[in-house]
Amino acid sequence: PAPDTYYNQQDLKLTSAFMEQVIKTGKGSIELELICKDGRKIPTEYYVAPITDEENDKLYFVSVGRDMSERIAMEERLRQSEKMQAVGQLAGGIAHDFNNQIGGILGYADLLREKLIHDSELVALADNIILATTRASDLTSQLLAFARKGKYVAIAVDLHQLIRETVGVLHHTIDKRITIKEHLDAPN
Repeated sequence: PAPDTYYNQQDLKLTSAFMEQVIKTGKGSIELELICKDGRKIPTEYYVAPITDEENDKLYFVSVGRDMSERIAMEERLRQSEKMQAVGQLAGGIAHDFNNQIGGILGYADLLREKLIHDSELVALADNIILATTRASDLTSQLLAFARKGKYVAIAVDLHQLIRETVGVLHHTIDKRITIKEHLDAPN
């Protein structure tokens, strides 16, 4: 190790068994953790081979060490990437199944609306179901686009209209004792 580094005691215990293995097999590699005086820990891999000095009949070891920090960081990034890919696939599967359910809800809401065409209050409730279902369908489309690494398109939204529609749905679903006040001030 470098002058300002040392090995932890656990690693030192492993090295004696490792060196015996190197003597038997003629080569080997071991991962040790170098600890710097400032407390930093450097994962290091050593390749070791024994060499015998035929003149003096002495055994020497030649070793080459390399800092494994970058490789370990890269492996961690790869694991995270694989996790994100799995999450994307899961989100895609769930979104696809959810979209199928939403299609059924939307179909029944349309049928209900047609049956209630003569009652404007009930038609408004059916329209709210259709609107909420359409929004949920849009959300699942976004999840599917994420899962497929699709392109996202930014579009302008009438925020006031969106709030009015949401408040309309809320008026029919929340406790009548709750009052909703709208203060719409978004720039056009």
